[in-house]
Amino acid sequence: GLRHLYKQAALLYNTDDHIVLSPNLFERFKTPKQKKVGQRAIEADELKKFFALIPNSGRAELAIDCCLLSFCLMGTNSVDLYNAKYYKGEIFAYERTKTRERRIDKAYIEIIVDDRIKPLFDKYRAGDHSHVFNFSERYADETQFNRAINIGLRDLQKKYGGEKYQFYQFRHSWASIARNNLGADKSIIHDALNHVSNEYAVDDLYIKKDFRQINQLNSKVIRYLFGSDMN
Repeated sequence: GLRHLYKQAALLYNTDDHIVLSPNLFERFKTPKQKKVGQRAIEADELKKFFALIPNSGRAELAIDCCLLSFCLMGTNSVDLYNAKYYKGEIFAYERTKTRERRIDKAYIEIIVDDRIKPLFDKYRAGDHSHVFNFSERYADETQFNRAINIGLRDLQKKYGGEKYQFYQFRHSWASIARNNLGADKSIIHDALNHVSNEYAVDDLYIKKDFRQINQLNSKVIRYLFGSDMN
């Protein structure tokens, strides 16, 4: 972090005769603690109720479908659903838009598509085959697509009451179930969410990417929430 970088700079520029950077800076000035972010995850029982809702508008239907897609695809963001270009029956793959320019592997990930959501791949199939889904044909950009999903979520809230959900909560919910209910290791959850990792950046140059662990975890999360019921 910042403290470590400062200490390295002090070692580099300070000499026995000339102190350029105070070695005691962080003893005199304390970095502010991060404010606790509000709870974003949705509890498993509430997720089950949400996915059982009957949509009351086209955007509400889109919202339920896309939230289910995201949850069953390890919390895939709306921008990546919008931009995704690879799907071959069993495997959905993409480079995460947010971090692909900051990673050696271009934030590439492969996800085994659960049978529960395969019908949604057909339902929203892109007509021109340039993308996996037709969201880029229906909405001008990723922002408009995400806005439509969240409007659909508000439509559902107006009809059924309860909490006002946001699309991004379903990503947090996947991670929370993986960690809190299934006891998954944080490093595997980190990989599944396709986060940036500077800690293992050098290792990524030499170790072939293996997606088996994260897909095994994803299967466990889906089974935890839905069981084996496909109805």
